[in-house]
Amino acid sequence: MKLLNCSKEEAQALIDRYKETYKGVQEFYDRELEFALEHGYVVSMFSGLHLKVPNLLASSQIKVEEEIRTMNNFLIQSSGFATLRAIVRIQKWIEDNNLTSDIKIINSIYDSIYFYVRNDAELIERFNKIVVELMTVPMLDDELLHNRTELEIGSRWDTLKKISNTATQKEILETLKEV
Repeated sequence: MKLLNCSKEEAQALIDRYKETYKGVQEFYDRELEFALEHGYVVSMFSGLHLKVPNLLASSQIKVEEEIRTMNNFLIQSSGFATLRAIVRIQKWIEDNNLTSDIKIINSIYDSIYFYVRNDAELIERFNKIVVELMTVPMLDDELLHNRTELEIGSRWDTLKKISNTATQKEILETLKEV
């Protein structure tokens, strides 16, 4: 909390908002934990690597929590190449369309990519339509995992508003007024 310069309550509120906003992350972790408890390992989504997790059954709660953190980090971070692949494709599209002054990739965290996009409904609509195509490419031969993307707009991550992948300029303008 010292690094964040906030109280424990404020830090917990931030975590709670994150979990509420991104419910699917916790659901994914819960499914993987259930699998790990049954099989003793987890499998990376894209590489097929196995991570043994014997300390899930340790008598020490600290060791169990440590193992869960390690397992979750493995699951999320090992799929990071899909995000990197998308970043490369998106940057190429930005450059090919001479939009380097209007759209900038500013960060990526796990499977999220953050952009600065000039506050222009027409540009946001155009980017929204192409970013889906650039990010949702087949990753696995059997396509058991269907990747998808959603665009959220706003000036801060905790106040982002989702927009449909087919949002019109009018819908985008309305959303921009809210954020």
